[in-house]
Amino acid sequence: MMSIFDNKGMMVFPNPKKDISNNEKIIVVKECFCKNGHNLISKRVNFNGFNGIYLKVKFQDKTGFVGLSPVFGDKSRIFVDIEIKKNDILEILCPHCDSPLAVYSNCSCGAKILAIFTTQKLEFSDCIGICNKVDCVNSEIISENQMFTLSMIDPSMFY
Repeated sequence: MMSIFDNKGMMVFPNPKKDISNNEKIIVVKECFCKNGHNLISKRVNFNGFNGIYLKVKFQDKTGFVGLSPVFGDKSRIFVDIEIKKNDILEILCPHCDSPLAVYSNCSCGAKILAIFTTQKLEFSDCIGICNKVDCVNSEIISENQMFTLSMIDPSMFY
């Protein structure tokens, strides 16, 4: 029988969460495309061993780049060659052809959700939506016309 106290007299509270760190599977974007079919995954940015999503950004007269983590749920991003601040609304472009990303919908923050296509069909039925407002982390995955948000992903479904 397990004691409720450890060897130092401290009360032990069991952790009801099971450790899934060794078994957890994650959703990683391996390829994604602008509306002209250019692949936006690049070796220029790396997140935990995965190549990131590399995009060109403009704000007023400034131009730079942003790297986004390809791991769904990881909101990490790196800005390069541009200084931005919270609430700036960026123009986000393909780094290959300078074409603006397609607008998918309005975001609840007042900015736009932009589409990054997950297949070369380049259809809104298969895309990742990202907000173009700095510090708004709204994003979603649309796959075969079904939308998934991070809150809908049950980690147990990936064991």
